[in-house]
Amino acid sequence: MGAVVVFSLVVPLALQAQGSGARANERISLSGQVVLADGTTPPEMADIETICESRRQAHGQTKPDGTFHVTLGGSPTASLATARDRGPNANNLGRGTMSSLGHVDLSGCELRAVLPGYTSTSIQLGRRSAFENPEIGNIVLTPYGEYGDTTSSETSVEAPGKAKKAYENGVKEARKDEPNWGKAAKGFGKAVEIYPNFAEAWYELGEARLRLNELDAGKQAFAKAIEIDDSYQKPYAPVALIELKQGNAEAAAKYADRGVELNPGFTEVQFYCAMAHFMLGELPRAGEAAAMVDQQGAAATYPRVLVILGDAATEKNDAKEAAKYYGRYLELEPDTQMAAQIKQRLAEWKSIGALD
Repeated sequence: MGAVVVFSLVVPLALQAQGSGARANERISLSGQVVLADGTTPPEMADIETICESRRQAHGQTKPDGTFHVTLGGSPTASLATARDRGPNANNLGRGTMSSLGHVDLSGCELRAVLPGYTSTSIQLGRRSAFENPEIGNIVLTPYGEYGDTTSSETSVEAPGKAKKAYENGVKEARKDEPNWGKAAKGFGKAVEIYPNFAEAWYELGEARLRLNELDAGKQAFAKAIEIDDSYQKPYAPVALIELKQGNAEAAAKYADRGVELNPGFTEVQFYCAMAHFMLGELPRAGEAAAMVDQQGAAATYPRVLVILGDAATEKNDAKEAAKYYGRYLELEPDTQMAAQIKQRLAEWKSIGALD
């Protein structure tokens, strides 16, 4: 890939007609570029996501040629990362209301890129029109520290030509607007059959298997990629999440700990690290990982880390510090069951003067 990565997406909105001329089928298109700080192309395709009122939604990946397009009302081009939880109301973006003139208020929404090992600038979307120029400028990715190559494995260098060809066939299928995940998995499977030490192909096979709802088979593929090259960072996030979902907190903690050891800037893995250690009752370690997520500016994406930080402060008998974190969580997710419990706790503390 030698060209600058370009993306184009159509933001799905919860449209509510206003006025006699409202049209429910209008589309709001956004386009721009994802570049590194020096203006060069990112090392691989990045996920594009929006955050609206703490709700995070993935909108697919940049294509091999640098572009992608999602049509409102259909199924957005799903990225491999959408095998992971992205938060509530994934089919709606904020509270957008389109008028008869095609205007919608997205002032509570921002758009950014996601690539392991990098931080991203965000673009505030504001009030937009279906008829205006969709170009919104550049999104810039900056490496978070110097923690090696986050996106590739040295094992790929030794892969024979036939294995690389099979891998490329799988990637080509996976990046289509309407991927055939069975064909993609077949390509990646052939690649690892030819060259069993092909860590990147094992990772992609795992992602394809997740798309086919083959959770255990996907986990096995991710674990195999790590077994072959435990410095290859990409498999740690999905395998840790799968272990968490299956209630295997110790296994999740093992993978997440190694992932953040390789790259403390891998925010998603830091979150899984925090959750795993929280489930294990290891609050100090959970608090450390949660603090890293917060420091990296991702608390709005992963609000639960604020609860962990509040609990960690509570364990230290620091009610005022805990209340600060709990308060931030309530701003992001005021209507959850967790929020109700926090409100009750804060009310009890206030009644006994612990917050004075």
